[in-house]
Amino acid sequence: MLTLFIPWIQIGPWEIPLPGDRSLPIHAFGLLVATGVLVGAKIADWRAAKSGVSPVVTADAVSWVVIVGFILAHMLDVIFYHPERLAEDPLLLFKFWQGLSSFGGFIGGVLGLWIWSRRKKFSMLMMADFIGYGFLFGWIFGRLGCFTAHDHPGKVSDFFLAVDNYQVGMPPWQPRHDLGLYEALWAIAVAILFTLLDRKKRKTGFFLALLPILYAPARFFLDFLRLSPGDAPGLGDVRYLSLTPGQWASILLFLVGIALLRYVMSKPEPSVPHWAKLDSENE
Repeated sequence: MLTLFIPWIQIGPWEIPLPGDRSLPIHAFGLLVATGVLVGAKIADWRAAKSGVSPVVTADAVSWVVIVGFILAHMLDVIFYHPERLAEDPLLLFKFWQGLSSFGGFIGGVLGLWIWSRRKKFSMLMMADFIGYGFLFGWIFGRLGCFTAHDHPGKVSDFFLAVDNYQVGMPPWQPRHDLGLYEALWAIAVAILFTLLDRKKRKTGFFLALLPILYAPARFFLDFLRLSPGDAPGLGDVRYLSLTPGQWASILLFLVGIALLRYVMSKPEPSVPHWAKLDSENE
């Protein structure tokens, strides 16, 4: 029986000429991630404006989330996924272009937003709800970037969404799961769900709590499809008590989402400070 798979496509960098016979490579991964950040920030601005919050305030908060999130996305990736490489080269912790962890990015983003909200005396729950809603739509582009880079290879499979001739390890190459693609498909489905749920007024923090509740189970089960350390040198995910770091983080994230939803449903609506209101720009 003939099985059709997604063909392997490797997108090379676009070279932008620079003076002195030099060039600047632009990779599809970086372009899609940057697009995701811009889309997520724009949707967060739109959500905030609906609640009367100035886009200047939202942009300031987003910058803290992105910068701190990016830093910890790399550092926690190195610490938990590549401890052996860190032992060989401690400076790897500061080579931010070499590896990112989505859960590290989540933790860094929360830390960045906490610092911002403490400094600005603005409700962290409210701003996190705006950013979390926009983040989901940006996540689609970010994970499509992972798919173009094929940097999340999974196990060999005959599933129809597997990528054929997946170039990981030594040839002959075989069809494999691509976890970047699967998460992009998950994000598209949840973005549709959020759009439908948003037709009705929801409590501040509802979408923020729903996001980890929906993401954690999906990530937990998808990680069973990830490579093990023995499958491909340097690419397999380390296991702790038979689970990946992402699976342990998923368990914690799910519990946090449930606790947050209970908190959101039991608390009164937070207020917008006068200085942060959209109307205050015209005063």
